[in-house]
Amino acid sequence: RLYRMIEATKNNCIDLSDLGLLQVTGKHAKQFLQGQLTCNLDEVNEHQTRLGAHCDVKGRVQTTFFFFFYQNAYYFLLLLYMVQHLLVTLKKYAVFSKVDLSDVSDNWQKIGVYGSGIAALLRTQKLYTKEENGLVAHEPTLSLSIPGPSPRFILLSSSHKSITFIVTTCSPQTLNDWYLFDIMAGVPTIYPETSAKFTPHQLNYPALGGVSFNKGCYIGQEIIARTQYLGKPKSRLYRVSFQANKQVLPGTSLLEKGEQTSKGTVIMSAKDGFNHYQALVCLQNQAISHTIYLGNAEASLINLLKLPYSI
Repeated sequence: RLYRMIEATKNNCIDLSDLGLLQVTGKHAKQFLQGQLTCNLDEVNEHQTRLGAHCDVKGRVQTTFFFFFYQNAYYFLLLLYMVQHLLVTLKKYAVFSKVDLSDVSDNWQKIGVYGSGIAALLRTQKLYTKEENGLVAHEPTLSLSIPGPSPRFILLSSSHKSITFIVTTCSPQTLNDWYLFDIMAGVPTIYPETSAKFTPHQLNYPALGGVSFNKGCYIGQEIIARTQYLGKPKSRLYRVSFQANKQVLPGTSLLEKGEQTSKGTVIMSAKDGFNHYQALVCLQNQAISHTIYLGNAEASLINLLKLPYSI
């Protein structure tokens, strides 16, 4: 498979201009965001990041992101074309708080790196951290450790010259490869097609450490807590593989053979070989013992794969 080939290369880099950054500053920034997000801001500092989500009042995830703190400002790292959606949503709640929200995507260069020799390379630049969800800064560059079975880092720099060492020492790979590693790690990304359709539990966010159950109230918290302590979601995130002639888009339905009733939804997919894909899907629990197909013209059969964490 493709991931085995690219993993074998010593050092790899990927242009992550597909990602954007939303900055939040101000006197009430922490208090305001603590009441908005699923993650606990008490766990976020100059050395620790968190996976997080912003939900609506029904407890459904509108956006997913990596969240970090740097030089007295909080940052959301998320899909570039979800930045404005999050910005507009947060501004509705921020009218009575002393906070400033800014899209600073254009101010930062964003590069993903991985490979068997990447730790040694980052150590030479004082940009290595062995902590999962760790953050280290060596001006003007930040290094964020991304969770998963293979060591990966996102380098953020306000100066393009500061990470030119990556270009000269790493093999360039495609954005598809980065999302393939996300899928292998079981870390979902919410796209516009799937925004506000799934709860954090359906996306395995508690298992990923993306939800705090002891931080107090935030938007959607009551419903999310009720699921955690009193109920069990009827569907959750699974990792699957399938054959297809083209990319399968987020929001594609999953159908049981011979039926037209949806049994689940594709969250994200990436190619890992010739006409072969991996995906994260939200699938009804009782459907995993059935024969499930993609709801498109190809009617591709899906096969369940293991996730690197337990639910």
